[in-house]
Amino acid sequence: MGLQEAILDDVKKQGIEIGREEGREEMAKEFVLSLWYLQEMSFDKIASLVNEEPETILNIIKTHLTKQGETEERAQLLLDEYQAKFILE
Repeated sequence: MGLQEAILDDVKKQGIEIGREEGREEMAKEFVLSLWYLQEMSFDKIASLVNEEPETILNIIKTHLTKQGETEERAQLLLDEYQAKFILE
């Protein structure tokens, strides 16, 4: 295999790995949103299930809510209300 083929093969492998990683991240986001919509567990619990920080979970959900048309303020209110359910238990 020549140098050019070796470089192309390496780039291809790197591209495949990047695609896999992006796929895993997208699946994790979908899982987080599914758990959010169930409304049955805290952000800390969701974070532990996907091996992320709670702040990351909050950002994923807030981004989703704003993409769905909620204002930043309304999205934050929904997150605060959700979190309060689990603090009181």
